[in-house]
Amino acid sequence: MVEMTYRGARTTVRTRSESVCTKNDLVVVADSEVELQRRWMRWQIGMESKGLKVNTKTEVMASSRRDVEVNIKDKDFARLRQVQEFKYLGVTLDARGGSQVAMRARVAAAWNKWRELSGVISDRKMPRKLKVKLYSAIIRPVLLYGAEVWTMGKEERILEATEMRMLRRMKGVTLRERERSTDIRRELGVSDINEKVKAIRMR
Repeated sequence: MVEMTYRGARTTVRTRSESVCTKNDLVVVADSEVELQRRWMRWQIGMESKGLKVNTKTEVMASSRRDVEVNIKDKDFARLRQVQEFKYLGVTLDARGGSQVAMRARVAAAWNKWRELSGVISDRKMPRKLKVKLYSAIIRPVLLYGAEVWTMGKEERILEATEMRMLRRMKGVTLRERERSTDIRRELGVSDINEKVKAIRMR
């Protein structure tokens, strides 16, 4: 499956040979609807001339802070369906460019991973150092997947709240005990997650 993403559109195609079905991701960007239509048509015709079939679930997304209607058609003049968000390479992209949807998806994925490891992380007999290593090596990477393209702002609180909830569980304290986040991080040896995001984006 090949996914093509424009600033204005996203398309999904299925490639098939006689005995092999391959799946790949492809990104192409266009700055205008006219250019998008030209590139999409050229690409679709080129693919089908090589015997590759375009998936009928092709979608279009316009990236803008205001509502924009995009009218892109395939070579048979069928209009592509416009969406407000979609997942690409495991990252949820939003038409308005915000990262809140993507972050909440990563938070859900991180909690799923936490539950998979709960037998170890929730075991009071397990050394705290081991729990922190598991968190840093397995859970935190899941939480931060795709951070390279996130826009930061109010969304920072989502990550901060999620991580501190996990760290408090590992330490065995609750919010009622009023331990400062900075003290918990220092004791467990876990750096600030928002600083980690900034470092990732600077690579």
